[in-house]
Amino acid sequence: MLKYCYAILLATTAFSCTDHNGTPEENPKRFQSEMSSSATQFYHWKKSLVLDDVTKDALKTMETKRVYVRYFDLEEGGQFSGPQPTYLIDTIDQVLKDYDIVPVIYVKNEALSDVYQIEQTSKKVKSLIDEISMYYFGKTIKTIQVDCDWTKSTAKNYFYFLEWMNYYYDTEVTIRLHQIKYAEETGVPPVGKGTLMCYNVGNLADFDRNSILDAQIVASYINSETSYPIPLDVALPIYDQTVVKNRTSEHVRLINENCLEDLKNHPRHFKEVSDGTYEVIADTIYRTFALSPGMQLQVEESEISAINESLEVIRNSNLVINDYILYHLDSTSITNINLSEINL
Repeated sequence: MLKYCYAILLATTAFSCTDHNGTPEENPKRFQSEMSSSATQFYHWKKSLVLDDVTKDALKTMETKRVYVRYFDLEEGGQFSGPQPTYLIDTIDQVLKDYDIVPVIYVKNEALSDVYQIEQTSKKVKSLIDEISMYYFGKTIKTIQVDCDWTKSTAKNYFYFLEWMNYYYDTEVTIRLHQIKYAEETGVPPVGKGTLMCYNVGNLADFDRNSILDAQIVASYINSETSYPIPLDVALPIYDQTVVKNRTSEHVRLINENCLEDLKNHPRHFKEVSDGTYEVIADTIYRTFALSPGMQLQVEESEISAINESLEVIRNSNLVINDYILYHLDSTSITNINLSEINL
């Protein structure tokens, strides 16, 4: 089974890799993007990708042709082992064979801290992507996406990694709002296409605003004169979450679901202090978290108005926008929002 192959790969210092001639700079694929569509796409971000009737219907209703599937994360390994893949996907529904699949690799900046390991790391990443793709789809994949919240200090190594990935694939990347506004400082990745991540835009500890998406925050990064050197897709949220913070907001934790009904139904432990915000009034264990009086939980939802207002801000800019990707393909998320009301 594939999981046993993973174990072998993780135990070795190098993945099998076909030799090539030349350097990434001599063999770029950076400005090739064979996938183009006006339909709405989806992300999938869990370890198990099994579709039910709700998710299958959503793919049909939104005329989806492409699904961005998180294959694994790349994290810093030990001193001698180098970067290691984690959170590997372990199930992919065979229904997805009918769609264009874009593997997504989430890369932590620390994984690329050693520039001398980057070439070998890129070979390992390619080998694992190809193995997963062959196992589930019987073919290799031409296009991938790399997700990394790079900064000015990490851009050089990250961009070097992208050069190597460009050698193997048509490589796309994710781009945060701050990387748009401060492009001169953070640099522009050497790829032909990016996806603007229009969610998780706020401060989790600020209960006065919805951290998932707030059009005012988007407008603080993007205005009518904003441009970017490469074309972009826009990723939009359709999920809910519950934020947990202590009295001083120093420690903030996240529950990746809407806990509103739970909080309402346990008045012995939780008291509503404002719309969607509850205060802990008695010691309890909730969703593996030890909660004590004074701590607060806020339920955040992806709001249609915030999505459409944010889209208006983006469309009124000089950014070149192609497609839209919804985050993410999950029956609970899809059930809790009316997709037809999003102005795509």
